[in-house]
Parts: sequence; C-alpha cells; structure tokens
Amino acid sequence: MPVLTLNINGLETSGAYARYASEPCYEIATGSSCIYTFDMQESLDVGVHSIEFVDAKYLLVNQD
Repeated sequence: MPVLTLNINGLETSGAYARYASEPCYEIATGSSCIYTFDMQESLDVGVHSIEFVDAKYLLVNQD
C-alpha cells in the first residue's frame, strides 16, 4: 500500500490517498512501475496556501 507524505502549509502529513487516486497502485509486479495520480480538492476558505510532495513509501502487507 502506498503511503504519501505531503507538506501542507509547512506541516508534514502522511497517509494513504488511494480513494483520490485514478490508479491506487496497490500492487506493483517485479520489474514494472505505476504512476500514482490523485485529484484532491479543498476550498480556498480552509487556508491551504502550499502543498508539496515529500515522498512515497510502500507498506508491505501479507494478504495470506
């Protein structure tokens, strides 16, 4: 499961944004890749002035 870290107004936050992703990239086969694209909207009234992508990490989950 991909976990993204974003810097929003100087505060770093991590989470799985799969519900906003066009392709959530839950699984990536050996030797392949996935482009993680997500669309998230917020009202300008909530005070978000900047959003910066920090990193992406994968949480390994055993589904047996």
